[in-house]
Order: sequence, then structure tokens, then C-alpha cells
Amino acid sequence: MPVRPEAVSTSTTTSSRGRLKVRLKRGGSRQGARSSVVRTSLISIPSPLATGHLSRCATSADGVCMTIVLGEICQSFYALGTAVVAEILAGFGLPTRRVVDGHERIFAMLARGEVDIVAAAWLPHSHGHYVAACGAAALPLAKLCVGGRLLWGVPTYVDGAVAGIADLARPEVARRIDKTIRGINPDSGIMRASARALEAYGLAAAGYRVVTGDTADWMANVATAHAENRWLVIPLWAPHYLVSRYRPRALADPLGVLGGTQDGVLMVHRGLPDRLPAPALAALRALDIGNDGFARMEGWLNEPGASAEAAARRWLAEQGR
Repeated sequence: MPVRPEAVSTSTTTSSRGRLKVRLKRGGSRQGARSSVVRTSLISIPSPLATGHLSRCATSADGVCMTIVLGEICQSFYALGTAVVAEILAGFGLPTRRVVDGHERIFAMLARGEVDIVAAAWLPHSHGHYVAACGAAALPLAKLCVGGRLLWGVPTYVDGAVAGIADLARPEVARRIDKTIRGINPDSGIMRASARALEAYGLAAAGYRVVTGDTADWMANVATAHAENRWLVIPLWAPHYLVSRYRPRALADPLGVLGGTQDGVLMVHRGLPDRLPAPALAALRALDIGNDGFARMEGWLNEPGASAEAAARRWLAEQGR
């Protein structure tokens, strides 16, 4: 069952594996595994907001935070980042509770202190305004990956003459391509940027429209289009499973509407560092998943029977943690 932006879910993570090793950031990369199976990464379960069970983290007698509330945006990238963070904290004996919702609501909860960690904010472009609205309530703790980007892509079978966003307005292209540009939830960075691109390049006059929707429907539309050799525009971001699976050709954006490269930053509520045990805080500060790490986990997540938690444990095991 796909998660819709308004859905909220919770889970608790504990571990009997003992303390995790802390590995400082290093260079290097790994190539991601690929799968032809497309699946949704989350399911909707009863909302803690609706049942009244959302509460601040419990503390021990010495004031150290014992339950960490993780704010998870309802997309696979954030599910994976959150799962890695939860597994690291579990290794220090710290249970976690997840709250899953759309972009805007998660950052609002971070500002109010209703969640302690968001993995992650794309800065400076996609989520800069959300983080700015948090003011001093939110702090950057680590860069989970660098060099991410938003893009409009087309399948590799689309004529190579379609090289830039402006080419979509050419009559011979507009006659052949699917002019409904389907994407994800409206408060995401890629869909807000896509609305700007539609206007900046005058594509509405050529019959194009940007339609927001469910993640599962967006991914299914891409898979169906490839099966049919249908021309379409794919609004997406890297790293993402669809990039490694289909290798879409990024369209040039000379107006810079989609923004430049950006970093996935682990954000925490300002009070969290003082409540975490020092070794756990050090482990989070040292966390460096990288684009290739996320690509690998995205591939595993799209294998039959997979979960974000299992993918996170597999990646951590590869890092010797």
C-alpha cells in the first residue's frame, strides 16, 4: 500500500547487538546494485497524532534522552536515511520512534521539537526555505551525501535531439511526447521546481502540465512508459532508484530553474545534542552514506520482500559497523 503525504506512521527500533563501531568519514565509492522490480517502500499505519500517542522522548534519571523521535519524509530516500540513523542509535541502546509525513509537516514538527532528527534536508535549494523557517530550532549535524541534484529526465530511447527543457516546446517533440508530467507530493522540492520550470520555459502554452500525486503511481508510470517505449518527462532527483534503474538522460536547464547541486544534511532539533550520549552523538556526526551508498540501498529496497531497515543493516554491515 503506498504512503500518501498526509499519512503518519510510527515504529520502535531496538537492538541487542551492542555498541556500534564509529568509522570516520572517508572517500571512495561503491556501485549500486540494480533491480527491475518496483515497489513502494512504506506502508500506512495508524497515526500517533490521531491516537494521541505522539510524545517527546523519555529521559533517564540523569536527563539523557532515551527515545529519539525520527521525522521521516514519505519517500524511499528518507526512509533509508532514517533507517540507518535508527540502527546506529539502536546500537547504543537508544530506541527510536518514527513519524512519517510530507515535507512541510515534518520540518514544522522539527521546528516545534516534536521530532528530534530529520534525515535529511536537501540544502541549499530544495529544503532551504523549510530549514530557514525552523530558525534556531534546527541544527545541521552531518552531511549524509553531497552533490545531489534535481532534474528532468527523458528515457534513453527518446531522440537525442531532445537535449534541453526548452526542446520540449518544439512542435515535433510536443506532438509525440506525453505532455502530462507526473510527479510526487506537491510540497517536495522537485515538484515545486517543476512548476517553476513549466512557467519559465513556456511549456504550458505547448500543452504541458505538471501533475502531483502518489509516489507509487509516479514510479509505475515510469515503468509502464519504458515498457511501451512511450516518450515522457520524468521529474526526479539523484540519488534515486529510478536513476540507477533506467539511466534517464537529464535535460539541460540553462535557466537554472531546477537549481544546482546540493547536499543531504542530517538535521536535528537544537536540544538533541545535549541529551544524547557522547558516543552516539559522535557516531551521527561521523555518518557519511554518500550518493553511492544511497543508490545501493535503493536497489536493495526494490528487491522482493525488502525493507528500509534490512537495507540499512546490510549497508552498515558492508561498512564494518
